[in-house]
Amino acid sequence: MKFLEIALPVHDPSRWVSWLSGNLGTPPADGLGVTIGWTRLRFTALSPDASDTSPDHGHHLAFAIPTGSIDAAARRVEQATGRPLLDDDGATVIDRGGNWASRSIYFTGPENSILELIEHDGRPETETPTAQDGSLTLLGVAEIGRGVADVAAAGDDLAAQYGDRLPHGFGDPDRRVIAAYGDIDGAVVLAKDDRPWYPTQDVLPRAEEARFRG
Repeated sequence: MKFLEIALPVHDPSRWVSWLSGNLGTPPADGLGVTIGWTRLRFTALSPDASDTSPDHGHHLAFAIPTGSIDAAARRVEQATGRPLLDDDGATVIDRGGNWASRSIYFTGPENSILELIEHDGRPETETPTAQDGSLTLLGVAEIGRGVADVAAAGDDLAAQYGDRLPHGFGDPDRRVIAAYGDIDGAVVLAKDDRPWYPTQDVLPRAEEARFRG
């Protein structure tokens, strides 16, 4: 499933547009939004009385990049943001195996968000053109995160609504802490709302649900 359009509730939509355009080179879309490959990412303003306004909560978004470009992307992000990548015991490129074979880098975005660039082993080379000018090639939004009180129950709701379009992809087998529904093109990552976003120890998931069309 590919996320063609996502409406993400944030505190300052203009800041998100400016940050993504300035640091990741995303072209602006109509209104308060940006174009990221196959995805149009729109930002909607949270109401002042929104329930989740704590500064230690943040969104999670992962952007798919061409397979084989993660090292160059890591250098490009550090140079653009002027900040080091987030790491896990000193490793900044996280290499995964199993049914979600991929490599990722993580970094902090606007409003304490945890952003990720991810390359997947299973993506056909014909779908992964690389830029020749050193700029980032973002193929689309590959993951959106959501903090929930009950991961298994929220996963069952997704399965009932989307069925085979969002199959269970990865996570702990009992779905107590984290579970992803979807595939390498698009997945909803459900995380227990008191578990920090990987690889941080202090940024908790935002509970506002992004609306998406795929």
